[in-house]
Amino acid sequence: MPLRLSVNRVLGRLWAEPDREDVFMHSGSELAVTIPFKRPIKPIYITQFLALLDDIGAE
Repeated sequence: MPLRLSVNRVLGRLWAEPDREDVFMHSGSELAVTIPFKRPIKPIYITQFLALLDDIGAE
């Protein structure tokens, strides 16, 4: 299943509303994952976070 929706390409600047979401990013990757504070966390956010880890080569 291809990743889509809120996996964002970062082009120098990332915007997020303060206190509304967490942003996970790494200097070695162009991917950023934005996860809202709403509960429960949806499975798509977990998939996107794992894609970020895979992109930076984390084991």
